[in-house]
Amino acid sequence: MNTPSLGIQQFDVIPLSTDTVMLSTASTQWATDICQDIPDGDSQWQTFLRALAVAGAQQWLDAAGLVSTYPKNIAPDSEVNLTVGDYRLCVLPMGGLSDDTVRISAAAVGEQAAHLYVLVDVQEEVDQVRVVTGLRHDQLRQLLPDSTAQGYDIPLERFTVTPEQLLLYLNCLDSETILQPTVPDHIGEMVETIATGVVNAGKWLQGELDTIAEQLAWELLPPLTPAQGFRPVKAEIEDIIEELASQDIAIPQRARGAFKEINMAGFPCRLYAWVWPLMTGDIPEWSLFLILGPTPGETLPLGIELTVSDQQEQLSRSALTQETAVTYVYAQVIGYWQEQFMVAIGLPNGPTINLPPFRFEAP
Repeated sequence: MNTPSLGIQQFDVIPLSTDTVMLSTASTQWATDICQDIPDGDSQWQTFLRALAVAGAQQWLDAAGLVSTYPKNIAPDSEVNLTVGDYRLCVLPMGGLSDDTVRISAAAVGEQAAHLYVLVDVQEEVDQVRVVTGLRHDQLRQLLPDSTAQGYDIPLERFTVTPEQLLLYLNCLDSETILQPTVPDHIGEMVETIATGVVNAGKWLQGELDTIAEQLAWELLPPLTPAQGFRPVKAEIEDIIEELASQDIAIPQRARGAFKEINMAGFPCRLYAWVWPLMTGDIPEWSLFLILGPTPGETLPLGIELTVSDQQEQLSRSALTQETAVTYVYAQVIGYWQEQFMVAIGLPNGPTINLPPFRFEAP
């Protein structure tokens, strides 16, 4: 296998190694302050636990590279109290796991329903929370009675979504899919397929995306033409292409590409990928060319890395450093048809996103 050295400097998603986080001093202080104006003692305590749960869930999501938000000037209620991109989350605190049911308010199921209901075990005495399990909206709808109520008591055993699956949903699945009625386990099977599937980049040459690429929200780029070159692709990468050309690096016009939006610990990025077949020898090969850049108006964080590996070893690694004048990283690898390449994007001492492998099947 031939592996060009193009580093600038020498979904399945990696879940956190633990679902438990230590609450920061800022989180515990916020939870204490936000409930002080609540006169009723029991309501104040429940709000305090809910605030700790929301703050802890946010720390857990942030550590996984997901940007979450909630209004810090308002005490969190039992409705939607945390957002991640287009996802609405209802974080439910648990003082312990002895209760057989979980109370979900009607407001969290209504017009602005939560996509995910997340149970968090709050251990306030040691400033610690643990993300325990979750329930999808489509699963909840199957459990609700036809008549409306002020709230619903859902059996704890019905919460079956693991913390790792929660991260997969938030990273890989369109939020509106979870709001649609569906056959049981269909969405779970869809996300598991993403986690274990392979992107067939060979279909790009036919102007098509396979199922995995579609579910991961890849978008095809227009084909290159002799007259226009890269002009119709994306205006924001013209400078990148010019920089590559100055280094005598060219992408052939027969190549087809796609791109995907990626949020890396709060930094919006775009990953561009082009593929094309190679027939230089007796055994057909293919090339995968990757460019990781910022979305328009943004910048990549220093230290961000783009790595490509095969089944045995790392083949390419490029990182953005202070010594480089460019604002992107890129890599190229060449392999035989059917050979798979794993692509990862990571930050030093931070989260890493591993994409499902790329494979080239004959178009």
